Amino acid sequence: MPVSLNTLTGRHARASRLAHRLRAILPAGAALDVHEIGDHHHALHPVERQAVARAVPQRVREFSTGRRCARAALSALGLPHRAIPVGANREPVWAKGYVGTISHSREICLAVAARTDDVPALGADLDSIEPLSPELRGLICTVEELRAAPAWSGGGIDPYKVIFSAKEALYKALYPHARRFIDFLEVGIRLDVAVGRWRVASLPADLRGWAAMPVEGRFLVVDRDLVTLAWATRVPRAEPLPRLPLGFHLPDNQEVFE
Repeated sequence: MPVSLNTLTGRHARASRLAHRLRAILPAGAALDVHEIGDHHHALHPVERQAVARAVPQRVREFSTGRRCARAALSALGLPHRAIPVGANREPVWAKGYVGTISHSREICLAVAARTDDVPALGADLDSIEPLSPELRGLICTVEELRAAPAWSGGGIDPYKVIFSAKEALYKALYPHARRFIDFLEVGIRLDVAVGRWRVASLPADLRGWAAMPVEGRFLVVDRDLVTLAWATRVPRAEPLPRLPLGFHLPDNQEVFE
């Protein structure tokens, strides 16, 4: 069913408000674009079209809006229009010297990009503010997070959903360097709801070098959208691990990297 004009207008206004708030918390040197998802898809390069050749129309709209946002963010950094292919594990493949992250709900898409000299690790997650299902909490949250979460419930924000979103953003930020699947329960998060920040409390042994960087974490709620960001301005001096198969299985079957 086509998206009505009123619905598109509402989504556009939400996207504009979200972009305004997000720009205030981006790391220095990063560029952002936010756009509503409509009832048509945006232009794609041949290599990008191939990646969604068998996808349903909604997925094509999400994917193409993500590429549109990513190209706009890269353009703001001075990079000419170019294809953003899909990697072996469905991750966006960014131009050499650049890093980026794409995320979307069913209605809005965002992309953040930066030069690797400024922000070598970057991840974002966009989700709704709907609470995380209680049956999923034990799959997402560590024992320590489950114990602490009730104290992080200020402002009507579901802390379990923020933990989930923060781990998604962190995974996107670390994957280009770790090159392996990171389970939700391998990572511990601590929230500071009052100031919209989160930090990494624990990491698996092979990633503990990141604790010294440190990884910066932010989150905010605008209208009914929850956004989390993760980034680092330095990376540990370590050899990359061998590429392993991607293992996330999200409850709603969305793509991990978008």
